[in-house]
Amino acid sequence: MSKSDTLNIKSLKDYQGVITYFCPACWSVIKEEDKICPNCGFDLTEFHNMDYEYKLLLSLEHPVKEWRKNVVHVIGIKRLEEAIPYLDIMIDKEQDPFILIEIVDTLVKISTPSVIPLLKKLSEHKYAIVRNKARTTLEKISKILLS
Repeated sequence: MSKSDTLNIKSLKDYQGVITYFCPACWSVIKEEDKICPNCGFDLTEFHNMDYEYKLLLSLEHPVKEWRKNVVHVIGIKRLEEAIPYLDIMIDKEQDPFILIEIVDTLVKISTPSVIPLLKKLSEHKYAIVRNKARTTLEKISKILLS
């Protein structure tokens, strides 16, 4: 491989200033150095002392949909049963079918009887892709939980 064929990999320094910071309470854009949210007054230093799981639950309200989808995925990996009431609220508000499908997958990973009402709700969703995924999943999980 000649020198001209090598990849041009940029350092992290090249990307400074591209990161957008959000207040975890009101989701307003903030500066990295802010200690208090200028919009809602939330103590941002308090956020850094919170448990990781609680930060995940707060992030379910993130304005960037890809971030919400990733958070739902991580909740599934961690099998975070405490997230079920928050996911229930999210089901009512979320408009992105791919995030709703991720919620279905997460509910399967949690796999407790408390996920069944949420899967039933999703099995009646307005999006056919969500309905079908939830119905198929509900059948499978019902067999597992009832055996």
